[in-house]
Amino acid sequence: MCSAIRTPYRIVLYGGEPLLTSSFSKIEKVIDFISTTPNCTLRIITNGINIVEALPLFESIHEKVHSFTITLDGDQSIHDLRRVFKSGKGSYRAVLRAVRILTDSGFYCIVRINLDFTNYRRLDSLVDELNRLKGKDNVTISIARVENPTDISFSPLSLSSIVESYFHIKTLTDIDITSDIPILQYIIQCNLSNTNKKHFFPLRNMYCDSTQINVFDTDGKIYSCNEGMGDAFFKKDSILSHSNFEDKYSTECHNCSFFPLCLGNCPSINRYNSEFRKFRCEKQEIRKAVEIMCQHYKFHFIDLPISLNIKYWPSGHIRPLSRTAILLGCPPTN
Repeated sequence: MCSAIRTPYRIVLYGGEPLLTSSFSKIEKVIDFISTTPNCTLRIITNGINIVEALPLFESIHEKVHSFTITLDGDQSIHDLRRVFKSGKGSYRAVLRAVRILTDSGFYCIVRINLDFTNYRRLDSLVDELNRLKGKDNVTISIARVENPTDISFSPLSLSSIVESYFHIKTLTDIDITSDIPILQYIIQCNLSNTNKKHFFPLRNMYCDSTQINVFDTDGKIYSCNEGMGDAFFKKDSILSHSNFEDKYSTECHNCSFFPLCLGNCPSINRYNSEFRKFRCEKQEIRKAVEIMCQHYKFHFIDLPISLNIKYWPSGHIRPLSRTAILLGCPPTN
């Protein structure tokens, strides 16, 4: 199936936990394929517990391993409440050790932090631990948000709180920070565009592209979302086909000037919200997040009831925000 793909692509080992000893023989077959296939790289999403035993598997394709993604959800007291061994012992120290081993070995490690109401103000000691890594140049912090789309009563952390956490982390470290949350991704790109003196950068036009995502279950069925495995709504006929979730945004979303900064929310979340007849619009939170960004970057937020054309934007003075808004001001001072 992979031979049908003509552009560079990445295979992701995902779970459950992909680095179980019982899976090593299957991983070796994947590694054999990647080692002989041009334009193909590997990413591993793991809890890191079995990294000492698993790492030798990847040494032969070191240069084709894009990254390991490992989750640390805040300081030790928070993480150890959420992620425990069968014995009840917390896993924080074991996971941090895995990050250290990977980065010391020259592998790139993405440390994912899932934010909610209990941990978004308790990140200082974790960031300090990452700062003290000998291989911290091989680390990126990825900010995500805890979601529970199947629970209609669940309220995720506000986007403005997530943005505040991002700016707080930036005061603690020079480690690169990334995120798949559209508004935060935009804010990070805004900072990079100023730092690198690049005046413009592309905005995403959809939350995720189903033609670029192929999740295989153990029966060989293909899905466009790892959260949608087993759900026919996300099933694909082939690795090049579209799923049926791409146009599931509401009319209000498509007509909203803030759509480029939220992209209609995660299709998986929208799928469950539609079942519960619950629609979550975060326009006001996005506005708050933009206002927070303006305070930090010394921009002024201006709403314009017109469609802007990037060709006519004066270089160095404004940044694209959405279809009907821009930011006007000077670059950050730090």
